[in-house]
Order: sequence, then structure tokens, then C-alpha cells
Amino acid sequence: MILYLYALAEGLSDVSGLAAPHDAPIILLPFKHLVAASWLAAAPPVSKESLTAQDRLVRELHAHATALLPMRYGTAVADTDAADAAIKKLGDAIGERLALVRGREQMTLRVFEAGPPARRQGRVDDVSLEPPGIVSRATADAAVPVDASIGAGTSYLAGRAALTAPPQAVRALLDAVSHLQRAVRVEAAKRGDAWTIYHLIDRGGGDDYRRVAAAAAAAIPLHIVVTGPSPCYAF
Repeated sequence: MILYLYALAEGLSDVSGLAAPHDAPIILLPFKHLVAASWLAAAPPVSKESLTAQDRLVRELHAHATALLPMRYGTAVADTDAADAAIKKLGDAIGERLALVRGREQMTLRVFEAGPPARRQGRVDDVSLEPPGIVSRATADAAVPVDASIGAGTSYLAGRAALTAPPQAVRALLDAVSHLQRAVRVEAAKRGDAWTIYHLIDRGGGDDYRRVAAAAAAAIPLHIVVTGPSPCYAF
């Protein structure tokens, strides 16, 4: 048996009504930080169905918690002692991240210099995350977090984006949503044609974010895809 970990949480008291994605009961482990987990015979397979099922659970956990940090897909330990030791080893970093995401959710901007004919520049497409964040969090270590409270998020991202896209257009987009974001991460383009910007916003602010992003996208020569809100996978 392995202890399969779904998320670290605050303010999560009852998971009895939540659907377990891997046919196993969900339990809450009250270590220094609360952990949502299940005992499994083996790690689940990497498949679209399994990723989607776990994402569904993480979204339900996020809806019931005041703060939630999803684990990477496939994270497991031998037993509760190993889980407790791993959390203690991370020290204050977990508490700081939980504080950052408390009462917040994630919006994601994917920016392309060009798109297919049906997706002309400046258009915002409402598409769902592929078991999304679970996958994107696996690459999030390469991203750089910026706390919006220091006022550096917009200038930093604009500087990074300027390497592969018209800086004025990118700045206009980032400036447009700057009053809504509380922290940002940027994932650099892997093939030079697209990059991803993760924004942390207050819960319930998704509609305003989409409206503002759509208005900004209509005036810039870039193709923008907006997804969210979602759990804070990138933070």
C-alpha cells in the first residue's frame, strides 16, 4: 500500500461527500499542515481519465478549503510518518504558499503570436483546462513567482515577454489585469511561439478577469486563450 497525496490544505474539515477518483476513501491527515490523501494499492496510471478524475477532486477540495495547494500528479509516500517528515522538511515554505493562495484562485493566459484562421488575433477563447493544472504544475518549477504586492509583476513579465513578442502589446495586456492579480508566474515559451502566464486572483473574480482580458485582447496583435478559474496549481 502507498499513501497517495492530493493536496495540502487549510480550513478543510469534511471530505465525506467528495468522490474519490481512485476508488479509495479520502482521508485528512492533521500534520503541521492538513493533507488530503488516500491509501492505494499502487500509483494510478498516467491517463487522461485518471488525470481528469484527480483534477475533479482537487477542484472540489479547493471549493471546500480556505487555502489549497495541489500536489503533483503521482505524489505518494510509504506511510504517514514519511508524509509528516516530508512536510516538516519543507519548513516554512508551505505556510508561506498557503498564505499566498488563501481565498484565491488561478487564471491562466496563454499567449500566441499567431493562431489558426478560426482564432484570429485579439480573440479570447474560453476553453477548459486539460487536466490541466495537474500537468502544468509539473513544469511550474521552471517558472518564476512574483508577489504582486511588491509591484514588480507587470514589469517583470513584460520584460520576459519582450524577448519573443511585441513588448507594447504584452504590456497592455498585463497592465489591463494588474489590478486584479495578486501574484503571477510565467512559463517561458518552449518553441518560441507561445508562453503561459498564471495569475492568482481573489476568489469570485474570474468574470471580471475575463471581461478585462477580452477588452485588452481586442486591441493587441496577439492571440490570447484564457482559462480558469481553477485551483492554484501554479503557485
